[in-house]
Amino acid sequence: MGPLHGTNMKTNQINYISEPSFVPSFPIGMPDAYDHEPIADELGTAMRAIDALPVDTSPCSERMSAAELEELDLFAVRVGLSSFHVESLARALTQEGDLQPVLIIRRDGRAFLIDGRHRKRAYEMTGRGESIPVVEFQGSTQEALLEGQRRNKLHTMAMTKDERMNCAWKLVKLDAADACRFTLRQIMAVGVSRGQVTAMRKVLRELVDGFEHMTWKAAMRAYSKKPERQWTDEEIEEMNEAQAQEAADRFARTHGTRLADRPEVMARMIEIYTGRRIGEVVRILNERNSHEDDDDEFADF
Repeated sequence: MGPLHGTNMKTNQINYISEPSFVPSFPIGMPDAYDHEPIADELGTAMRAIDALPVDTSPCSERMSAAELEELDLFAVRVGLSSFHVESLARALTQEGDLQPVLIIRRDGRAFLIDGRHRKRAYEMTGRGESIPVVEFQGSTQEALLEGQRRNKLHTMAMTKDERMNCAWKLVKLDAADACRFTLRQIMAVGVSRGQVTAMRKVLRELVDGFEHMTWKAAMRAYSKKPERQWTDEEIEEMNEAQAQEAADRFARTHGTRLADRPEVMARMIEIYTGRRIGEVVRILNERNSHEDDDDEFADF
C-alpha cells in the first residue's frame, strides 16, 4: 500500500485519498488461483454479475488476507478514504489488538468487501494485511448493500451529507436499472428525505445520461443546465431546506451553539447580514410559524 497523503495530525483535519473509479476484481500480484473473471464496476452490471455467482456453502474462514478481499464501487459508501481515520485505526490496532471484523459477502470462492475499507487499510499499513478478521454476511447482494450503508451510519466517522446523498443516488439508479428493487423507505433509511428521493428519481428520468453521473451533485449540475426543467413546489422547498440545513451546520461548526441561547444577538446578526432584505426574512419566518401553528391545531383533532 502506498503512503497516506495529506494527514495533519495537529489539527486532526480529515483529508480524503481518492480511489480509482474502477477497482480490479483481484489485486495485482495475487496467485493464479485468485485470477477470477473481472467484474465490471458499473452499478447495475456489478449487481447482476455478483447475483449470478453461486453462493458459497463451505465454512467461512475467520481471517483473510487483504489480497483476498475484493473491493467494488458498488459497496463503497464514501468517495475516498480518510487518511486521519486510517491512521487512528492503525494506532488502535497496534496498541489494543484486532479491530472489529470487516464485513464480507462470499460468492463462488470470492470474498467481496461490504464494510471495512478503512480497517483493511489500517491492517495493511501496520504490516498485518495477511490476517484480517472477517465476518460473513448471510443474505442477498441487495441486502448486503443496504447493510453496508446501515453500518456506516453507526460508525464513529459518520457519513457526511454528500455521502448520504450519493448513497441514495446509487440506490435510485440501481432501482431504475432493474438491477434490484428498493422501496422509498429503504432509500430514505440512508439518511435522506422523501422529497430528496423524489427529486433524484425526477432527475434520473429526465437526464439522458443520468446513469453516467456517479455523484448526486454531478447529476444536479447536469440537470440545472436543462432549459426545460420544471421543479415542483415540493422539490423547491426540499432543496431550500437542504441548503438551509447545510448553512446552519457550517455556522455551528464555526461558532458553536452559544449564540442559540442569545436570540437578541442572533437577531441583530441576521439583520446586519441581510441588510435591506430583513423585512422579507421576517415575513417568511412569520409565515412559517403561522403554518406550524395551524398544523398544531389540526393535530388536536
